[in-house]
Amino acid sequence: AQKQHLRALEMRRLIWMDYDPENKKAREKTGFLQVGAAWRVDADALVLDRNLKGKRSKISKIDRDLKKLSKTLLKEHRALAEAWAKAGDPVRAGKHWRHVLHFVPGDEQAAQFLAIRDFEGFSGTEHELRMLRRGRAIHLACDWLNRFEFPVTNLKKERLPLLEAAGLEHSGVETEFYRVWGTIPIEDLENVARDCERALLLAHTLFGVSTGEVFKPRLMRNFVFVRDQSEYAAMLEVCRDQFAEDRFVFLRDSVDMCFLSHGGESLRVHKSDLGLPVCRDHAVRGVMQDAVGVRADGLWEGLGHAACGFLFGQTLCFMEEQLKEITSASHVKRRLAPDLETWMKIATESAWSKSDTRTSEIVLIKAARFTNEQRVKAWAICHYFAHWQPQYIVQLDASKTDLIRTPPDIEKEFLRRTGYGLPKIDSEWRSFWARGAQLRTAMTRDPLPNKKDKNRKAV
Repeated sequence: AQKQHLRALEMRRLIWMDYDPENKKAREKTGFLQVGAAWRVDADALVLDRNLKGKRSKISKIDRDLKKLSKTLLKEHRALAEAWAKAGDPVRAGKHWRHVLHFVPGDEQAAQFLAIRDFEGFSGTEHELRMLRRGRAIHLACDWLNRFEFPVTNLKKERLPLLEAAGLEHSGVETEFYRVWGTIPIEDLENVARDCERALLLAHTLFGVSTGEVFKPRLMRNFVFVRDQSEYAAMLEVCRDQFAEDRFVFLRDSVDMCFLSHGGESLRVHKSDLGLPVCRDHAVRGVMQDAVGVRADGLWEGLGHAACGFLFGQTLCFMEEQLKEITSASHVKRRLAPDLETWMKIATESAWSKSDTRTSEIVLIKAARFTNEQRVKAWAICHYFAHWQPQYIVQLDASKTDLIRTPPDIEKEFLRRTGYGLPKIDSEWRSFWARGAQLRTAMTRDPLPNKKDKNRKAV
């Protein structure tokens, strides 16, 4: 009534998240619509989130009432936390100790129980601090990778047999681990080749020794980029006998990327009529996908989006497949939204509404049937694992076999492999996106001085 809309929004969200999940008024006022037994984000809902001028005297009274209520809530949460701890239920006790910390951020008893520690001004649990440290490591690694100029050699005297067979005049470049061929300008080939090296080092950074051994790329394929549809079709024509007729037509006419085998080499072939940014996107996701070697479309796509998000802050390419047949991954020029801020917003809304796809379902989704929400969850779970337990991406992929093809069975197999439950991971993922804004900000905080500081370049 006093037009303190932002404060009201925060409190209503707290009501249904922590005290009364089915509170209709609190849900609707924060932008949710009840659909059957579930709550979904209502895109047409008017959510007021800005405080306007109200009567100072009345606002002061509300503040006094809130202060009094907070003391009562603090006392009750502390009593419940101690009671649950005494009863030997640390999960329920922890829930109430977190409420105690909400009212008294530095409470020693709550911090001790939850093992709260401080890292560069952020106070959090060991789980949160692990994500924070890894977030800083990834952020700083990408900063270095984007600034470093990897050496590139022009392959002036060499030609690629596939492009020669297609009758296309082309060039090639080479870095330490990759060769990139194509009909696009040599400068663009050099840029793409450097991105291949960046993506490979990013894979080493993300996975490190998390699997119990030093990370080794499962596969490393070279790239081919051609200018337009006619050149792309000419290359496919050379390898026509590798595909069934309907598959050949689909790859030629409906997508911008395919895998071709020629001269004893498997190549990633791309059409580059959308410009250099899309070529760079293709290179980074391709290197990451091959290096990690996941098979499930959902994890394949999620890893690609995550890699591009880390290095570029955006993701431009999307996987699409034939509806009637799933044989290999392909891409089309169709966008959800290139800026990952939009993806983060969708992930946050999914977490609030608990409408996200279960992680156990991510490995079962076929590329031909991705919804926007499923695509975002695939990215968001890979992003989450990369900041916590990257080896879980590999273990989740391995949990689907010819005999294991339902969400409950995948959950059972993942638990057997890791000792950690996927339903618990989904719950923690939702908490990270619904409540972790402060943590996510700290994970990507610029550690360098202000951009105008004269010492910034040296630092």
